[in-house]
Amino acid sequence: MIRRRLFIKLLFIGLIVEGVFFMTPESLGLDFNITHHAPVANGTATLPSIDENTPSSKILGQSVDTIFNANFNPQEQQLLIRKNVIPGLPLNSINEYGSSFNFAALLGNGGVVAWSIYNLNNPLFPEIPYGKKIVSVTSNDQSFSMLFNDGSVGFWDLTGNSTMTQLRLPEGTKAISVFSNRQAFVALLNTGKIFCWGNLDNGGATPFIAKGRSVQSIVANDNAFVAILDDGTIQCWGDPSTGGLMPSSLKGKVVSTVVPTAYAFAAILDNGSVQCWGNALAGGKLPVEFPQKKEIQSITANIDAFAVLFKDGSVQCWGDRLSGGITPNISNGKKVLSIFASGYAFTALLDGGTLQSWGDASSGGVLPQITNQQFSSCTASMYSFTAILANRVAWYWGLHAEQGAMVNLPNKKIVFVAASGNAFTALFDDGTIRSWGDPYSGGKTPDLAGQTVKSLVSNFQGFVALLNNGQLHAWGGRIGSLGEPYLFNQELNVEPGKNTVALVSVLNKVSFYQTDQLTGIAVVQNNSSSHGEWQYLDLESGSTAWKVVPAVNGDKEAFLISGDSKLRFVPAQNFYGTPLPLAVRLIGLGGQVQTGASADVSLHGDGTAYSDNVISLTTSIKSSGWWPWN
Repeated sequence: MIRRRLFIKLLFIGLIVEGVFFMTPESLGLDFNITHHAPVANGTATLPSIDENTPSSKILGQSVDTIFNANFNPQEQQLLIRKNVIPGLPLNSINEYGSSFNFAALLGNGGVVAWSIYNLNNPLFPEIPYGKKIVSVTSNDQSFSMLFNDGSVGFWDLTGNSTMTQLRLPEGTKAISVFSNRQAFVALLNTGKIFCWGNLDNGGATPFIAKGRSVQSIVANDNAFVAILDDGTIQCWGDPSTGGLMPSSLKGKVVSTVVPTAYAFAAILDNGSVQCWGNALAGGKLPVEFPQKKEIQSITANIDAFAVLFKDGSVQCWGDRLSGGITPNISNGKKVLSIFASGYAFTALLDGGTLQSWGDASSGGVLPQITNQQFSSCTASMYSFTAILANRVAWYWGLHAEQGAMVNLPNKKIVFVAASGNAFTALFDDGTIRSWGDPYSGGKTPDLAGQTVKSLVSNFQGFVALLNNGQLHAWGGRIGSLGEPYLFNQELNVEPGKNTVALVSVLNKVSFYQTDQLTGIAVVQNNSSSHGEWQYLDLESGSTAWKVVPAVNGDKEAFLISGDSKLRFVPAQNFYGTPLPLAVRLIGLGGQVQTGASADVSLHGDGTAYSDNVISLTTSIKSSGWWPWN
């Protein structure tokens, strides 16, 4: 493990760059200001029962975010929403990979363009089959795979030519989405089955899925895949030494969560226990002292180690000892609230708002002496962490600043923070940006000549921004002709008239086993009923008046409610039982939501901000035989 870590760091310092960029097609009719990926949705959110004789609980007033993060069991949560996770963190909740040298972008006309990092101004345009438009791009070390709007798939290698090969899927099937590890691809089909291609030893051979079973989600590490089936059991394939061979102890077991390191997997079973398999040195062997009876809140993984956070605030780690696989002594016995991962280290947010780090020092495993520890957020890259304080001071530590360094940020609302290999860039709500960290990773804020930023993405070496004038601007570092790194800060040439609209980085991965705050919900079905009323409170407008969710019938007239707004059900007089549900599509990060507005969400799923499936919100009214008027 140590030898591999040093090799990867040498790559980062000046030998190679990982990363691919792609854009969403304008044909979707969506105008996003930040990166996004379509959420998925599954199951029914059963809200707490309303006791009719308890006025304080008769009205269920929870924020939309709270409802979707608190009212699903773990198995449902893993399919609730795909979360944008930290760029540049292979295998920390990542199931797709960027290529080594190229950028790719989807264009508004449904085509694709790619640049080499060594020749940013000489783009290639692979030929797209007539009549097809690309919905999404997935890549591994050797090639791209493109999912088309008709459910077909094409792939294109990285040898510098423009030839695209059409994949022959099983007859009568369509691909819904495509996943990858470093050397293979998996297409999830509309039949619930899968189709694989690429390196046969590392997951390119399609496994047998039991008759009557369908695949619900897929998780990948470097050389293997795990499919979670509709009955909660799992199927593994790929390199047996890295988790491609499922242990016999998991046969027939119902699994709620699967998390990968680079060469191992960890699964939480429906009974709350944990099992691991794959390379023991990378977390594939659970420590004998693991407390199986403790209730788990979450599992976080870096490249070589796992960290479990229990609901009592304690932590258990295992895997590579130098990467944080040794359970730390938490400062002053405080409870841990959440855990963040760089490539080879962890940082925990403790009760009281302080932080504690452990693992490889040059990946952020040693926390500097940070003053005024009132944290508002923490973000990780491959080799460092950054913590933003309440006073808009950003501290960062890791490979570029092992003793820690600080930078003052403007007093503006941060939309999000993107991370490259060893630098960070904050996008503010007025479209301005601020970069910090290693200049050769993009840590120097570029001069954008007065233009504002609509969308921002990153790879290991730097950042690319879509500007308000439609231009793309890249900054960071790369190798010179003599092997020395140097900075670049330039606009990228895209053919005029291609009409690029938004950016999403393949390194801004999606996860099937963590939930995150939603941008909001789109109500697609709300039938008038004598049972009572669904109501919402728009906090952003400053209003204190609850309003009735109007009657809605279908995607074309969806009613939007932001994630910050509150939602409740008010039962009619003398009604008890289960009222008619509220049917909604989830709106993922990047979707524009104005509470109270209507929208056509007929286009949903991958490539949009709206969930492919519909969630039903429901509750129940418990009768005590009388009704308290108040």
